[in-house]
Amino acid sequence: MITYRRSTLALLFCTLNGSPFPPSLLLALLSSCVAVAAELLLPLGGAAGGAGRYMEHPYPFQLFAAVVGFGLVFRARLAYERYWEGRTALASMGAKWTDAALQVRSFSSRSPSLSADAEWLDLEVSHLLSLAHALSLQQLRGDACNRTVGGDDRNLEEDKGGGAPSEDVTEVLGGPRKFYHLFISANNNNRRYLGDVFALNKLPVLGGVTPSERALLFRPPLTGNERVPAVLEAVSRLITEAVRRGVIDAPGPIVSRTFQVLSEGHERGVMMSRKVGETPFPLPFAQVIEFLVTVFVATLPFILSTWLDSAVFVGLANFLTAWSYLALNEVARMLEEPFGADSNDLPLCFLQWEFNRRVERSAFAVFGGGWRREAVDKLGGGDTSASSSVEIDFDESSGMPLNDTSLSSSRSPRSLS
Repeated sequence: MITYRRSTLALLFCTLNGSPFPPSLLLALLSSCVAVAAELLLPLGGAAGGAGRYMEHPYPFQLFAAVVGFGLVFRARLAYERYWEGRTALASMGAKWTDAALQVRSFSSRSPSLSADAEWLDLEVSHLLSLAHALSLQQLRGDACNRTVGGDDRNLEEDKGGGAPSEDVTEVLGGPRKFYHLFISANNNNRRYLGDVFALNKLPVLGGVTPSERALLFRPPLTGNERVPAVLEAVSRLITEAVRRGVIDAPGPIVSRTFQVLSEGHERGVMMSRKVGETPFPLPFAQVIEFLVTVFVATLPFILSTWLDSAVFVGLANFLTAWSYLALNEVARMLEEPFGADSNDLPLCFLQWEFNRRVERSAFAVFGGGWRREAVDKLGGGDTSASSSVEIDFDESSGMPLNDTSLSSSRSPRSLS
């Protein structure tokens, strides 16, 4: 996905990456060359007396041009709806599973005797939800490599100098390949190109992926469609066992909300995004539009050379008209498949990084700071010793913890006792 300045000058002169104009430029130039050649070499123009022989009026072609233009606009609108629906589904998935992680953290027992179990449960649920989120995004972008998911998120951030991944997946490409990418059409299915882009845009997981998890998830009999449900089942079983052993001591009707948001994230997020990613734009519609645009660009030079006498005007009018139609068609092609390795595709690596940050740091944003301690004092009658499972020193100005409690650190291998 391209982020850009919204000024007219920036849009016209400073935004080439992800633009629909470069991929449509070559065909527009070819059509203009044919128009100039037809004007100079063929006796079709009015000066040669050809207008009366070949076409009395351009109305039939104007009607055809209107039909093609209407089809292009309609296709672009449907493509944008698919693009926006895919983004909405991803937002729903991230929001619901973030809610699940926060609820498990909030529902955990504050008893000192269960503090270690509660802390481990928090780390493990956050890790599994991060893994499920990454596996879902990997499937959406058509990536089957088991090495593009995993890696400790903290290490990834250090490698990038502490910043977020780029929202443009092609930014990691080298100069020559990036220049070549400007002129290839959208939804390029070259497997080598896709593999290179995916390898450079790995999906990090909180705590990394253990060898046993990788062996379980990426070997038969599990397929890409079954990996996310398998991880969600592990989360559900873990929460159920925590409730049975008292590590989660909230009332049952309250805990059921966690299972609800887990299910909603799978239904409204994973399955709805898969609906967009796995259902291609309908072949009849796409085929007819591509055919009409091709016929329009191929016949436009001869129509213009019939009604215009100047080779300069013929070439210029043909170039602008053909380029406009081809660019609109390219816009639809760029938007109708929102998951992949194009510049305008949704930033899946960035969304995974953002999800990890929310799950990892949201507890400190809510519970840190003096105002929260005052609220707990009033609720607990001034004694908070039994309501805190882990001693954390907070910075009074920022409200952030002073000691390292990052979820990205190594997870304890212990199980619920």
